Amino acid sequence: MGWDQRKVVLILGNFRLGCGGKIASESLEQAVAEEKAELGELDEFLAQFGGELEEAEQELSQIRDRHAQVIRDRQKRKALGNQVDIVRPDRDLAKNKAVRQQLTNQLKALQENIAELDLAMESRLFAESGFNEVFWQAVRFGGLGVVIGWLLERWIG
Repeated sequence: MGWDQRKVVLILGNFRLGCGGKIASESLEQAVAEEKAELGELDEFLAQFGGELEEAEQELSQIRDRHAQVIRDRQKRKALGNQVDIVRPDRDLAKNKAVRQQLTNQLKALQENIAELDLAMESRLFAESGFNEVFWQAVRFGGLGVVIGWLLERWIG
């Protein structure tokens, strides 16, 4: 006996009890139709919810992948920054022109790699200087708004 058949049996039992054993066929058919409509709506809702849940899981997976990529890129950028900090003093201390040129080329390559990583990490969002710039713009224009508001209040009041 399937789920729909059990529902019909329960509905029939309820009508028998409610009608003193007499079954009103019109009300029974109407109740069965309403129950089927509700089940159809429920199935539709569950299918839609399942699809939306899968989309949310995919988006979460993409966010996790992107987060892991940002962490790897930050670690790589830090390592390249450390190499730059090592190569730069060596280049400045080098007396031989050939060695100095080789270290300069190596330093340029490291800086290009850092620039590529910054681009990959969307450095405008993650770099400290980017946050720093936005912070000071907010302080400057927010403070300017407060000062203008204060002057207007003094002038009007």
